[in-house]
Amino acid sequence: MTVEKMTEIKKRLKRLTEIIFVFIIFFWRAFIRLKGNEKATEEKRAILLRKTLEKLGSVFIKFGQLLSLRPDFLPIFYCQELFFLLENVPPFSYDEVVKTFQKEFSSRPDSLFKTFIKKPVAAASFGQVHEAYLKTGEKVAIKIQRPQIKEIVERDIGLMKLIAKIVDLFPFGPNKLSPLIKEFENWTKEELDYLVEANYTDEFYQKTKNSIDSITAPSVYKNFCSQKILTAQYIEGITISSILLALKNNDHIILKNLKQMGFSKEKIAIKILKGSIKQIYIDGFFHADPHPANIIFTKNKGLVYIDFGIVGKLTRKERIACLRYVRSVLYEDTENSFDALIHLCDISKVTDLNSFKKEHDKIVKKTLKLFNEGKIKGTSQIIGKKLMETLKILQKYQAVVPPNTLRYFRTVATIESIVLSLNPNLELNSMADKFRNISIVNLIKELPEFLTPETLNESIIRWVNFVEKEMLNQ
Repeated sequence: MTVEKMTEIKKRLKRLTEIIFVFIIFFWRAFIRLKGNEKATEEKRAILLRKTLEKLGSVFIKFGQLLSLRPDFLPIFYCQELFFLLENVPPFSYDEVVKTFQKEFSSRPDSLFKTFIKKPVAAASFGQVHEAYLKTGEKVAIKIQRPQIKEIVERDIGLMKLIAKIVDLFPFGPNKLSPLIKEFENWTKEELDYLVEANYTDEFYQKTKNSIDSITAPSVYKNFCSQKILTAQYIEGITISSILLALKNNDHIILKNLKQMGFSKEKIAIKILKGSIKQIYIDGFFHADPHPANIIFTKNKGLVYIDFGIVGKLTRKERIACLRYVRSVLYEDTENSFDALIHLCDISKVTDLNSFKKEHDKIVKKTLKLFNEGKIKGTSQIIGKKLMETLKILQKYQAVVPPNTLRYFRTVATIESIVLSLNPNLELNSMADKFRNISIVNLIKELPEFLTPETLNESIIRWVNFVEKEMLNQ
């Protein structure tokens, strides 16, 4: 065995010991010192989990951000607490920045740009951002990947896989940890290739740059992008995560600044909702990591999405199925919602389809019954709750959920959580109306492609039969 191999094994064992020790402390504090299952106790446990992940560093913080998008895996208040994960990581030196530029572009940053600010404006788990000015005068944000981060990610994920295999041996619940770690591994691979992110960001920008709803992405300067460097338009504003934190802590300074910027919780909530509906159900191209830290409220009252490390792309049929599913859930139409669901998943391994459908129908009826009785209020999720409970059923009956469907479920749940955090009084009927209207718009848009003389004739006959049947039953 080589010296390098021995050194790497020692590093992994040391890191594994650290991870186990930190989680032992977490379980002791969360489940031995804290007794009971009251809401206040669970909220304290959620805070302890957040602090534990922060202590373990970059990779675990990123994993926590993924967990915050999975209310099927953790209770909703844990997910909401993980929204506030803080990346207290020190910036790396300017010398390392220069090394990366020389490796990627064979040039120093001060040669490529008119001005390059050496001190970063932000440092995160996987990289840091510097301000700069192009030689043509435009102000840009340059994201530079942290040195050796790929090696650190591979090491920590390898250890997480090992821990997950051990945890999955015990019956903690229907969800297994190993598939989640695999999803996280795939997610980080995409996120660590900045050329992928540059292309996604540019595609979103091109689709939205003339949008009337003031939702877009930064423009990208591809000549200054590589696998480890991304250069985009500099966006002035405040993130939705900072806004939610200010609202939670009643931060008078930030709230005063927001008021001066013309910020309205209710209007921004509706803007995010409408923008997400357009992204998913009309464009079929959406930001699949809409964490509040990735949405910026700007001085012109617009919204700019950043960090396109992972996106979702839906085909025409997938868009129709997704829209039909959510709309049917909101109108308590169990038949059509289930029919749409099986178009989004592979159910070839489901052996008991009737039981699967019964459980699905029960969730739809139960959730909407509670809402109609007024027992679901405030920031309680309706669609997201239903989607995540459905995901549990899909896993239980061994239905295969494609990556795009999973990204769709997760994105909708996250957006709903953000929207309801900003506007807890948003009515379900209002959401249902928007999905109904978008269904009509989509139908009109798709008609020229769908309707041929044959399909038009079949559709007319089906419609006539339906009307006649209704008339005979009156």
